[in-house]
Amino acid sequence: MGRLDYLKYRPLPDPRELPEGYQRELAIALQRWNDEYLRAAKELDTRPMVRAELIAPQPIAGGNVETVIQFTNKNFDTHDWYDETLYRYAPMTSGVYLVTATVSFFYGGGGTPDGYIHVRLRKNGVSLVSNYQHHMTGDNPYQQVPVSDLIYLAGGNASSPPEYIDFVALTLQNDYSLDHTESRTHFTAVYLGGEIAMP
Repeated sequence: MGRLDYLKYRPLPDPRELPEGYQRELAIALQRWNDEYLRAAKELDTRPMVRAELIAPQPIAGGNVETVIQFTNKNFDTHDWYDETLYRYAPMTSGVYLVTATVSFFYGGGGTPDGYIHVRLRKNGVSLVSNYQHHMTGDNPYQQVPVSDLIYLAGGNASSPPEYIDFVALTLQNDYSLDHTESRTHFTAVYLGGEIAMP
């Protein structure tokens, strides 16, 4: 039975009762765990991240016209980089961000919806990722569309503003709006690292 087996299959006694070699290994393991815990806690405390949500119904134009989604309520924004009037996240730290959103559509027209509902994740106003659903059920007027991606964003400096992301929704049919109940329409972004020179 090895040393790991000793610690796994027997109750851990008072460290002072362990043989000298085990005391030293236990002290080293505890110190490493403590160092890793402090490192992770510090990284989480300083890592840029944001979550914002829709807090009121938002009409959609129809006719496949892009409507900027108005995430007006910030649940948290560690560095205050989300603009609640322009509905843009413009981080000042360059790197790769994990960006996700869930958008809930509501069809309030008569009859049965039969068309596509789209969500686009944009960078600097240009679509990067698009997702859609074919909404064709008369039983449930609600339909959710998720979208996510890893995106490199360049932070700003004295000579240039930071790159930004935002989201748009579009439908061909009229009588659609975005649903805000129970935080069904929201987005998140978290910095993963990677301050790298992109090709």
